[in-house]
Amino acid sequence: MSMSVSWKAGNTEILQRTVARALQFMSVHEGQVLTKGIVGLEFADTVLAHHLALPGVRQRDEARGLVHQALTKLPLQPQKDLPTLAALIEEELKQRTAQRSNEFRLLMPLNVRREHAAKRRSVTLLGTELRFTSWRQIRRGFDFEEWKRNIEIFAEWPQDLFSEHVPVMTKIRARDVDTALRVGSEAFEMLRSLLNLSVQFERVQIVSGGHVRPLGGILECPVGGVFDASGAYVNYFTSPHSYRGEGSVKRDAPSFERIRFLLKALRDAPDERSTTALLRDAVSGYGRALDSSAPWEAFLALWQVLERITFPGQERYAMDDVCRRAAVLVRGEPLLEDVLPALSAVRNDLVHAGKFHDWGDQDVRLLKMLVEFSIRGLLRIRMRLPKIADLMIYYDQSRVARGNPRDLEAKIRIGKLVLRSK
Repeated sequence: MSMSVSWKAGNTEILQRTVARALQFMSVHEGQVLTKGIVGLEFADTVLAHHLALPGVRQRDEARGLVHQALTKLPLQPQKDLPTLAALIEEELKQRTAQRSNEFRLLMPLNVRREHAAKRRSVTLLGTELRFTSWRQIRRGFDFEEWKRNIEIFAEWPQDLFSEHVPVMTKIRARDVDTALRVGSEAFEMLRSLLNLSVQFERVQIVSGGHVRPLGGILECPVGGVFDASGAYVNYFTSPHSYRGEGSVKRDAPSFERIRFLLKALRDAPDERSTTALLRDAVSGYGRALDSSAPWEAFLALWQVLERITFPGQERYAMDDVCRRAAVLVRGEPLLEDVLPALSAVRNDLVHAGKFHDWGDQDVRLLKMLVEFSIRGLLRIRMRLPKIADLMIYYDQSRVARGNPRDLEAKIRIGKLVLRSK
């Protein structure tokens, strides 16, 4: 497997300047590299990772970690230049790939009552199996007391953990705990987003008075645990958000039946070039929006979903075009089509002027419904338009012809031939 690491073209001057600055924040003493400015190195990590062409690394944080490890070794090298730094990054990547994988067991409490998941033993999402279990089994099979003791010392034990959460376990083979958490959490958060969608779809909740609360009724797991294959305690983790004293909006029971087609579509990890990958990102973004306590944060998170599914991988586009393409996904729902330009204007005020008007809660509700129907639209067409390239042709042709779907599909077939001939 090739591990060639290179820098993106046209950025040599910036990269050389960044490396030179980074070296000023490090010194060598008795063969050890000492750092003199953490913030300065953070600037360097961010800039260098942005301009790095790194094979096999999808997560930006992973790229930044590789850059940081290599950069802190650069002062020890005879040549302190870009090619040397690239070679060090390549060596870090090879070592990480060759590192032996271990089996981890992740405990992630799901914010639903046991009776709401009673008929389910497990669910597989994005290639990861999530198993529903009981707190009695957790106590029997894992180092529960050590896990609880560490949380009570370093964090806070949630009082409603047993009454309001079902323990979910998954097995992950990974090189380290961070990688295991990333893989397991992605599947768990997808499940939570889907269950929230099962409750929220086509429903409007109006909350007045009291604390600002997240839209989603199924909140993030307050604490979680990492164990090894034998059940021995390894580490704990906590939610980045705190909902103490706030609570969520009153929720109905989640329905696995209502999301059965989404569960099937997202069972396996999708190809990143597929329309199913956009469906995954849409559901994930929707879930993050529902975790937002402030309405303006929820609005921006929901709008980002529309931008992601209408212009994937593109950095420059007009909001009018986002509206036109989103209208294709919600075709047949004239109320949603007609409200798009108004919501786009709200987005522009929020992004460019920092204004979120008194009717902001209403705008969030409308945009939430729009995103839900867009997710449904993607789900319906993903089999006929399996690749993102197919979907882009569909968007473009839909602007010209709003008529017979068969005419559109014929134009898509022609478009495919054109793409292949290039």
